[in-house]
Amino acid sequence: MKRDKSDFIHIIGNDEQKLAITTNLFEQLTSLTLIDCLFDEFILHFTERDTQPSKIQWLGTQDKIVGLFSLMISNGIVPNSYSKNYLVRIASHFITKENKDFKPENLSVVRSNLDKQNISEIIEIVKGLGEIKLS
Repeated sequence: MKRDKSDFIHIIGNDEQKLAITTNLFEQLTSLTLIDCLFDEFILHFTERDTQPSKIQWLGTQDKIVGLFSLMISNGIVPNSYSKNYLVRIASHFITKENKDFKPENLSVVRSNLDKQNISEIIEIVKGLGEIKLS
């Protein structure tokens, strides 16, 4: 399926930082059993390509995926401009553990009720990504 070249998850940084952040993110999410995806497929979501890769299966809660993107935006891992449409971006790159599409309107409710206590491991992941970005 063709996709707009802007329809990927843009990591801020030079090429080395982008690869390090994406690799670390994959390793952390995999170790916490939050995604079911091969690395080669995962990296395509963060790379400008002409074709749309298969969606990443998210095995965690909606709180965690919304928290992940919200924190990556607020910590400068992805562009601040994502704050306007990151729920749509989640829906275009991820599916639920039941292999269903995420619905941005449902994620919007999750965002408005987000409790930081439920996403402590996500907070730690994003802190680590920020450290890579600074190095």
